[in-house]
Amino acid sequence: MIIIGEKINGSIPSVAEAIANRDAEFIKDRARKQAEANATFIDCCASVPEEQEVETLKWMIDCIQEVTDLPISVDSPSADVLAQAYKFCKRPGLFNSVSGEGDKIDKIFPIMAQEENKDWQVIALLSDDSGIPKNAADRLRVFDKIMAKAKEYGIPEKFVAKLNIAQDADLDEYFKSARQELADAGFELSEAPAQGGGIPNSGDDIAKLINKGTEDIVKHQNK
Repeated sequence: MIIIGEKINGSIPSVAEAIANRDAEFIKDRARKQAEANATFIDCCASVPEEQEVETLKWMIDCIQEVTDLPISVDSPSADVLAQAYKFCKRPGLFNSVSGEGDKIDKIFPIMAQEENKDWQVIALLSDDSGIPKNAADRLRVFDKIMAKAKEYGIPEKFVAKLNIAQDADLDEYFKSARQELADAGFELSEAPAQGGGIPNSGDDIAKLINKGTEDIVKHQNK
């Protein structure tokens, strides 16, 4: 299971204040605590005007790397910023993020395709120039376009085939099978909470669950 620590984000008021004051100890403390809580990656998001973002991310990444060897999730809505800021990382990390919007993929995927960057990973958001799809089928169409781009640039696919879900698939069985494959590959998996009714087969119901989860994450992140 991948856990991304997202407590070093300039959209959080206390972090924004630390960034403005260049309070390195505050950033280091948050990085240290997330590492101790078994994060897989430490997310680093400046949330400042783009003309200040590369310099700010360099300072933040340097602070984080002083206290932990965990890889960094370099987080920015700008592909141009990501293309510069990843170079400050001492080890391969995570581009956060690309999507089907604009030319983000065509700026980040060529970097990932370079031999020296082959261990970098990326978060791909299932949105495109028309926005966030409202149903699961349209999200999967965006996913297919993103994966076609990955293949075009020679980026290896991992667990990609498992995400092509048939419309009439039994999702209970599908996710049980996918979970076992991940466990066999060495991922540490937690037990899901007991809930009645199984997994909903409706694309709209799944989208609602995803949206609810996103809301919960945002509420927790802003604490």
